[in-house]
Amino acid sequence: KILMLLRTGEKSVNQIAAALFMSNSSAAEHLSILHAGNLVTKRRDGNRVYYRTSFLEFDGFISTLLDNANPET
Repeated sequence: KILMLLRTGEKSVNQIAAALFMSNSSAAEHLSILHAGNLVTKRRDGNRVYYRTSFLEFDGFISTLLDNANPET
C-alpha cells in the first residue's frame, strides 16, 4: 500500500501514516524496511522525512504490478 501511495509522488511519513490509517512509528518502520531494500529513497527537510520510489523505471514496474494484482482500482 505504501508503494502504491508513493506512485503519486513524494510523501512525508505523516502523510503516509494518515493516508493509510496507521501510526507514524508503524509507517516509519515499514518505510525503513523499504529503504533498506532500496525500493524507496528518503530526504530530510527540517524535522520531516520524505519518501519516494527509488527510480522512474521502478514506478512503471510497480504501477503495472499493482494494477494487475488489484483489478478493483
